[in-house]
Amino acid sequence: MVCFIIFRTDSIKKALTALADLIRHGKIRIYDPKLMPSEMAEKIMLDLCGEIKNPKDINVVAKTNEKGGRVIFSLKKIHPPAHLIVVTSRHDAFDTIKKEFSTYRTLRGFTSPKKIIRPEKSNQIK
Repeated sequence: MVCFIIFRTDSIKKALTALADLIRHGKIRIYDPKLMPSEMAEKIMLDLCGEIKNPKDINVVAKTNEKGGRVIFSLKKIHPPAHLIVVTSRHDAFDTIKKEFSTYRTLRGFTSPKKIIRPEKSNQIK
C-alpha cells in the first residue's frame, strides 16, 4: 500500500460517485473504502491543510497502491463531487490511519464500476 485517499463530502451518494469517478476516469485502483470518524478526518485536515473551511458529514478513507503524485495528477484531470486528501507515508497522519484503518466501518454500497465495453470499429469497406 502506497497511500490513503480521504473523501470528505455531504452525502454517501456523493462519496460513492467520487470513488467511482476516481476509478473510472482517473484510472486509480481503490481498495476497501471505509467510513472514517469525522473527528479523525478533521484532525488530519488541520494537520495537512491548516484550516477547515466547511466541516463535512461523510468522511471515507480508501487504500490505493498508486503513488501519491499519480493520484494527485489524476484528481486534477477529473473533478469528483468531494474534497479529497491524499495521505502518503511522508505524512504523520499515515501511521495513524494505517493503525486504526481496521477499526473503521466498511462503506456499504460500493462496488467497483463495470468496465465499459465499446464495440470495435469494423475495417470493412462497404
